[in-house]
Amino acid sequence: LLVTGTSALLAYGAAYSHKVLPGVHVGEFSMSGLTKQEVQQFLEQMTNKRLAEGVTVSFESPSGTKQFVLDSGLSSGTDGFRVTTDLVADTDRVYQYGKVGNIFVDSWSALANNFLKPQLQISTLSINEDQFHAELDKKLSIYKKEAVDATVIIKKEEPLQYTITTSSPGFAFSYENLVPVVAQTWKTLGQARITIASTVTQPRVTEEDLDNVKNQLEAVFNAGPHTISHYDAHAKR
Repeated sequence: LLVTGTSALLAYGAAYSHKVLPGVHVGEFSMSGLTKQEVQQFLEQMTNKRLAEGVTVSFESPSGTKQFVLDSGLSSGTDGFRVTTDLVADTDRVYQYGKVGNIFVDSWSALANNFLKPQLQISTLSINEDQFHAELDKKLSIYKKEAVDATVIIKKEEPLQYTITTSSPGFAFSYENLVPVVAQTWKTLGQARITIASTVTQPRVTEEDLDNVKNQLEAVFNAGPHTISHYDAHAKR
């Protein structure tokens, strides 16, 4: 009985000597039973498909949810942002997973993988982060806005005439951890979808702030010449 069981196990393992072992996945896709050539063809087709789809980007704006597609170089036919892979190396890793070249060990691995179902990924995939952010900047430039402070514009000193310009809020985005999220999604052959954190930034000086001091402007200018200094915390001067 032991000999029969061992023979059956070895026969089972031998059936996968030139194929990917059972249970092996890349993302949600089963690689079980594929030849090395079939693995490479599948990885190339799926990787190209995901890159051609680009990255679906969404964010909340003051007027509601916005969405657009950020093109990779492959999807847009232009430079885009660079994505590099070594699918030959990834193919070898998927094909060889669980195999050590020993029929006994490989047969046990074939059996165990049915229960373990190892999840692999395109580990060589890399995204140029600077190019990714540059392409994102282009897409978001029409939504970005610096907060504008209310100011006093002196038109005439005697008699004092001035106008107060209006303030307005700004709109900014955070790119933190976006590239790792996209890369990890593509490494598992998934569709890349990200949500960007957006923030409404408030002005430092509003019309209400200036209303509190405008009644004192005439008294200030009537007091004679003044030297006005300002310290910029960013420039440190």
